[in-house]
Formats: sequence, structure tokens, C-alpha cells
Amino acid sequence: MTRINIFEVSELKKELNDKFDIYLHFHDACPNQYFSFEIKPDTKITDFLIEYFDKKNMKINFNKENSEFFVE
Repeated sequence: MTRINIFEVSELKKELNDKFDIYLHFHDACPNQYFSFEIKPDTKITDFLIEYFDKKNMKINFNKENSEFFVE
């Protein structure tokens, strides 16, 4: 299982807030780390996240509503 460290999480949260004015919640629980939004993100945000994690050779999966995703 791949994990993102707390410093990377902090940078990602700041980048999302600065670029898209959206707050990302981070949950570090078994069995996976996962993230959630208070509002449904648009496709610009989900595309950004897919690309962000792809650059780190990590895959993410979104729930049906795209309001949560986890790191594979």
C-alpha cells in the first residue's frame, strides 16, 4: 500500500486551497489514507488530483459522488 506523508498532504491541501479555493480533509485510517471534500469538486479539481498523484506514481480512486478518494 502506498502512503503519502504528512508534509505532502500539507502541500497538497495548500495548493488546492490556493488554486481552487476548496478545503481538503485528510484521514489517515486503516486500511488506507483517504481524503474528503465538504462540497462536490468539479472535474478541474478531480483531473488535477489524478495528475498530481500520477506524477508521484500513485493511483487514487474516487467514490461515486467524487466527494472522497483514497490512495491505492
